[in-house]
Amino acid sequence: MNGPARRRILASLVAVLIGSVVMALPASAAAPPTVPWAVGSGNSANDTGRAVAALPDGSAIVTGDFQGVAAFGLTTLTSRGENDVFVAKVNADGTFAWAVQAGGTGYDFGRGIAALPDGSAIITGSFTGSADFGIPMLTSAGGNDAFVAKVNADGTFAWAVRGGGSGDVIAHAVSALADGSSFITGEFVGAAQFGVASIGSVGGSADMFVARVNADGTFAWATQGGGSSAEVGYGVDALDDGSAVVTGFLMGTAQFGATPLTSAGQWDVVVAK
Repeated sequence: MNGPARRRILASLVAVLIGSVVMALPASAAAPPTVPWAVGSGNSANDTGRAVAALPDGSAIVTGDFQGVAAFGLTTLTSRGENDVFVAKVNADGTFAWAVQAGGTGYDFGRGIAALPDGSAIITGSFTGSADFGIPMLTSAGGNDAFVAKVNADGTFAWAVRGGGSGDVIAHAVSALADGSSFITGEFVGAAQFGVASIGSVGGSADMFVARVNADGTFAWATQGGGSSAEVGYGVDALDDGSAVVTGFLMGTAQFGATPLTSAGQWDVVVAK
């Protein structure tokens, strides 16, 4: 077999092998996924989407914070102070259905969101001073206070409630159950009040808290994990039996119920049920 013929056969074999490998690869490895749509909102100031929850029909509800004037499709929001919370619904085709805001003259941040089967959502975050959540006006007890609010499927507020104390109390994440109740987690300093439940930090720079919120916006209970340094809850996921798993970080030695944990160095990951 002469040289040119041999090269043609080798080239054919290589092409067959490459084709077989490509066919064997999963679609995600063979080709990058497409991006059906992308949409933006905001203005020349700082506007941040911090959390999103999708609904079965492909729509989604997002929350975050904005400054100044921000446009969400045909809806324009104007902050009442430094940062205001926004909640916006994005249709399955990437258009905005509605947008609503909450806040006052201080710093107000939407940090977590969980969608409910009926199209409503529970949001959480932090605020300072007095903040307007539709019908209710919330006033912080000191610096930053945590808030939990329900937004109806049409973008109106159903209720809002605060948890806080003389020190900073910041909620970072929320997870909802099918009955409309929810769990929030975050961090607090000093003493904090969640409805009739009172908790106090051990003495470090921050302790982790977890609180259960009933479907009507009242607090069921609150608990903490902490030690002499810093512990913060950044994520929570509810289970069908009404329990929840939380995650975040700890520094030094901290107590979570009957379980003591000690970090190996600086910040360590913590997961607790």
